[in-house]
Amino acid sequence: MTTDSGLGYELDQTLASLREAAEALRVLAISLERDPDMLIRGASPPRR
Repeated sequence: MTTDSGLGYELDQTLASLREAAEALRVLAISLERDPDMLIRGASPPRR
């Protein structure tokens, strides 16, 4: 299967989306590990 085929292209796009979702979950887990209260009160505003 090549990425030129319709199915190959869709699979490639799906895998890219899964990688992005996994990275977002990793960042969320790290943030919650550092500041568990963030889950209740939300993220702190960015510092300037």
